[in-house]
Amino acid sequence: MVLQDSLVRRAKTEVKLDLDLLLLTIFSCLVACYGIKLDNIFVIIGSMLVSPLFDPIVAMVVFAKRRMKTEFFLALKSFSIAMIAAISACLLFWSVVVSLGGDIAYSTTIRSVTVDSFFLAVILGVVGSFIWIWPKSSNSAAGVAIAVSLVPPIALLALAIVTSPSLILYYSTILFYNIAGIFIGSYLVMILNDKNLHVLENILEK
Repeated sequence: MVLQDSLVRRAKTEVKLDLDLLLLTIFSCLVACYGIKLDNIFVIIGSMLVSPLFDPIVAMVVFAKRRMKTEFFLALKSFSIAMIAAISACLLFWSVVVSLGGDIAYSTTIRSVTVDSFFLAVILGVVGSFIWIWPKSSNSAAGVAIAVSLVPPIALLALAIVTSPSLILYYSTILFYNIAGIFIGSYLVMILNDKNLHVLENILEK
């Protein structure tokens, strides 16, 4: 349980579009591209360790829950710019790989959109948000939980755009489902956190 003012202050701090957010997002997705190219799951896991994409998402949830429209759109802007930068970097990576005649391993790619991936994103949103709001918790731990659903799909979407246009819809849908699932999971945690605050306030009033 965390006080609402504390969450808003933290969200305002984390939502700023700075060089750290852009560079870490770009490099984490580029590492994921290398993992896909090499068909190395350990490299893909490593790419998730540096992704900061969860902070703008949870900030959007905090602001949406409190109906802070200006701050919400600021968080959405930061997230959108980071996503566009990451996809652009991945597009450049795959374009260079293809132009040089490099081999691409496809065994790590996702072949279909499933309901399971959406519910997994919801669960990860719940887990990541609990870690994010707990005192003395690590942003990295929350980020890793969310990066599972975001970083590989970004790299795969860029790969589809360059090499397999027929798969663009698949990976776009997966990415959208995962973002929506994370948002919903985070929102549920914020609702639970607020209910706990109301219970505490009633106890203190007595």
